[in-house]
Amino acid sequence: MQWIYWVFAVLVGFWGSFFGAYFKKKGEDRAIQEDIERLTETTKRIEAKISNETWDRQKQWELKRDVLLQGITRIAALDDALSNFRVFVETEKLNRKFDEPEWPQGLERKKQWSKAATDFEETRLLSDIICGHSLNEALDALASFTYEIAAGLTKKDTEIYRRSHAELVGRLVAARSALRKELGIDGPA
Repeated sequence: MQWIYWVFAVLVGFWGSFFGAYFKKKGEDRAIQEDIERLTETTKRIEAKISNETWDRQKQWELKRDVLLQGITRIAALDDALSNFRVFVETEKLNRKFDEPEWPQGLERKKQWSKAATDFEETRLLSDIICGHSLNEALDALASFTYEIAAGLTKKDTEIYRRSHAELVGRLVAARSALRKELGIDGPA
């Protein structure tokens, strides 16, 4: 009968080692599966965060780009409106119409200047929020200088534009250069 205990002990030992190895392997597989699931979740969270950050950066760049391109357009409109306003004042002075009611073309030139200045102010405000300090300084300098010229023209000082023209061109170039720099475009304006 001892042999039955022996056989039984051998079978139990065999089955014990077999099932022990089996359950050990199953435990390792389960631990690996849990690790893979945690890594997958972590990877998905990281991908989502990167995606959101990339999306945010892209949207910020698009907003900045739009403001900068608008700035380029509005600088040109401001310069054009100031020049047209100057032509009107000079023509009015030559024709000695200062005492007569303003003619329709003159009112239109003043409206054009007023709209260009208002639009430029809007761009400056957006630029103050979105863009760098050097661009904002260049836009502020251009704005204050053009407003001084316009104020002189309003007072019928027809020479203010000519006296200020070189500096005006310098400020226009500085503003355009600052816009190009902010856009990441190198080279002369």
